[in-house]
Amino acid sequence: MNDTLFYKQAAEFAKWGNDTPDMWAKALPIGNGNLGAMVYGGAIEEKLQLNEDTIWYGDGSRNRVNPEARDHYQKVRELLMKGKLEEAERMAMDTMMPMPDQQRNYSTAGDVRIRFHEDACAIEDYERRLNLDDATVTVTYQDARDRYIRTYFASAPHHVIAIHQKSVQNTPMKAAMTLTFFRHNVEKIEKISDQILCMSVKEGADGCSYCMMAAIQTDDPAGKIEVHRDELRIEDTSEFTFYLTICSDFLSKDPKQACKRIMEKALSASFSDVLKAHIMDYQQYYKRMDLRFGSEDESDHKDELPTDERLRLVKEGEQDLGLIALYFQFGRYLLISSSRPGTQPANLQGIWNPDELPAWGSKYTININTQMNYWPAEVCNLS
Repeated sequence: MNDTLFYKQAAEFAKWGNDTPDMWAKALPIGNGNLGAMVYGGAIEEKLQLNEDTIWYGDGSRNRVNPEARDHYQKVRELLMKGKLEEAERMAMDTMMPMPDQQRNYSTAGDVRIRFHEDACAIEDYERRLNLDDATVTVTYQDARDRYIRTYFASAPHHVIAIHQKSVQNTPMKAAMTLTFFRHNVEKIEKISDQILCMSVKEGADGCSYCMMAAIQTDDPAGKIEVHRDELRIEDTSEFTFYLTICSDFLSKDPKQACKRIMEKALSASFSDVLKAHIMDYQQYYKRMDLRFGSEDESDHKDELPTDERLRLVKEGEQDLGLIALYFQFGRYLLISSSRPGTQPANLQGIWNPDELPAWGSKYTININTQMNYWPAEVCNLS
């Protein structure tokens, strides 16, 4: 079985503002437990929606305890013991519910937009794949000049999101990356060096501050790199890598300096070394188990079809045991990618959230949902 989600088209996204839920759901998730991204896979115009697991709106230390709760707690218990359930419920709702009743919500960190091939020709043979075996997304396509391979992953060892672009026949390329945030709380966008750009953001009046940092790396001596306002630009190179990282003041007193240290480590290594470290780290979890239904002889080669086509066939009544196994492994992949030792626990949406006001705050609901996130951990050999 091929542990790969496979599509013949990119996920659509809005040019300005927020995507519809249907658009966002068709993007492919990557994550290292702390950093998360939804990869849309555009050949010419690309978008990554970003998250970092400590970025929440507003101050999380506010006191929401109802001042009447202590005096009425025993009275509510007495009413329950007497069987006066409706009266007990009314008293509990009036005197024991928090003030305000809404918790703070998990927030998006912003987007990255990338434009490839300023003078692009028509695109052919497009594919995008999420390989669960090594936690990489690949986008491949060709135009009249060359064939292109793009690789994305979120590295836990180097704490970066990597986007690597290569032309197979070494055709020189252009690309420009922009850091975007469709709210007014961006405090500063600044050039850190000739290859590093930084955006500083404040989440709400009393909320966390964080830094999003981007860098370009190429080994091609002909490659030209430029930092211009809110853009990183590169041209005249057949192979290059964008790196992204995010740090908040939840864990660091100086998020910008924390990001700089991360970028210096990533840029001091080759892309191949960063990729190798990522795969070794991820596979120590993923490779602990395997799931197959039937034998190789019984395979109907449905794993060669795009995933959306396989889903359509199942809805029409066809059997696809490989798709069931793929769905199972996708669940393991999501838990590995949204929760690691030293990170925050996976919330209601793991670590992937595009919204300012997500459903149920994309928070921790510890009556059942947080526990449900981790039900597969031991039985799927991830503990």
